[in-house]
Order: sequence, then C-alpha cells, then structure tokens
Amino acid sequence: MFVTLFIQRLHNQRFVGTAHHPPALLGQVQGETLGRALLIAVVLITPYVIYKMRQVRAVRRAHDAAVAADAAALKAGDLTPLPALEDVIRDISYVVTEAKANGGAILVIPAQVTVSHREASDQIVDLLVNDALRRSGLVIAGQEVTPEGRLLHCVLASPEA
Repeated sequence: MFVTLFIQRLHNQRFVGTAHHPPALLGQVQGETLGRALLIAVVLITPYVIYKMRQVRAVRRAHDAAVAADAAALKAGDLTPLPALEDVIRDISYVVTEAKANGGAILVIPAQVTVSHREASDQIVDLLVNDALRRSGLVIAGQEVTPEGRLLHCVLASPEA
C-alpha cells in the first residue's frame, strides 16, 4: 500500500522548472524557432549567393564573347584555314632524316600559322620551332624570308655542343 501511494505521488509530481505545455503550444514554439532560424540563414547566405551568381555570369559572358570573337574571325577571314604550327613541328622528323642523309635540309615555316587554332605571333613561333629543332639535334645554319614564309636551312648539331 505504501509503495502504491509513493508511485502515484511520484507520477503526479512535477519537477521544478518544467511546466506542462499542451502539444499545440509546443509545436507553435518549435515552428517559430524554425522560422527564425530559416530567416537568419537566408539573410546571411543571400549576399554570398548574389556574389557567386554575378561571378558565374561574368565568366559565362567572357567565354561567350571569346567564342563569338573566334567565330567572327573565322567568318571574316578567308575560307582557307591557316596552317598549324603543330604540323610544321611534326615535319621536323623528316628534316632530321634528310639532314643526316644530305648534310642539311630546309624547313619551311609559313608566314602565318596557328597554335591551337589561334594565330600565333612570330616570337611564339620562333620559340617553339627553335626548341623543337634543339630537341631533334638540329641547328639553324641560315634563314631566308619569302612572301610565303621563312625557309630555315638546318644542319645537324655538332656532338660537342
């Protein structure tokens, strides 16, 4: 009997600092807290989202402008595409073979060439061709400039070089 009475009192007793809230009020408090947290998150994140969107749009505009400029250059230019420097450098292996057989060979570099489908400057062309010749064991003995391009007379590099 004493134990039953003690359990009933313990069950009915409320702990200090806790109030009995109906479930509807508890749901309302949690909903308000969730709403405030969402509002704070939106206010904090919105400036960064706007910044990133502008950044992405700027990159897209720059890319679209570059693509449009390339397309306009192709339309404005003549119908025959410019020769690629990659093809000229690929021909160096034939120049090496001919230089070994004949003591020298001529490499023809067109007046205007492209690198990766874009017109290359003379400095870039010279740098790439000289590097390819050096790696192939050739040196330039002479050069002649013609309207069609440059003719490089190449010979094998000396072994002590």
